[in-house]
Amino acid sequence: MADRKTCRYCFSEIDARASVCPNCRQRLCGAWRTVMQIVVPIAFIAMMFASILWMEAIFTRGFQAPPEEFAKHRDELRVSDTNINFGKEVFQTGQRDIVAVVGTLQNDGDLAWQDIVLTVAFFDKENRMVDAIQNMGQLSVSARGTASFKVSAERHFPKDQYVSYKVQVALARHARWRWPF
Repeated sequence: MADRKTCRYCFSEIDARASVCPNCRQRLCGAWRTVMQIVVPIAFIAMMFASILWMEAIFTRGFQAPPEEFAKHRDELRVSDTNINFGKEVFQTGQRDIVAVVGTLQNDGDLAWQDIVLTVAFFDKENRMVDAIQNMGQLSVSARGTASFKVSAERHFPKDQYVSYKVQVALARHARWRWPF
């Protein structure tokens, strides 16, 4: 009975040619099983770690183009046909005075932009800045296209202090999907 071996799982004696233990039904293939028991968990952990990094990049940077990429194309986005408007916003609990600037954003470049952030600075008659507002980046414009916009907020000063204003494109994100790393 020299053609016998010991099962490494249940320690019973079995035929040396057996690939499956008849007692505990474990495969006795040797190296392949050991490799799979090591490689599969490591691969799973690596995939989970990569997923966490990827999700962190999405939520913290939002696939945002580096500022230097937008800076190269800043002059391609032009603000035109702007108007300032004053009004009242009515709520259930009351109302508030608002100031709004509407206009058109023209993209003269070959790149589409999204999540565009516009800032509006308001100046008094001595050209001192008295107020500023900013949109939340929900504007997009196609390549060689135009988009209308409205930036509004609560007015904190009397109307006559809003003598002039300047609208600027503060930031934008390239519209094509990019790997965040």
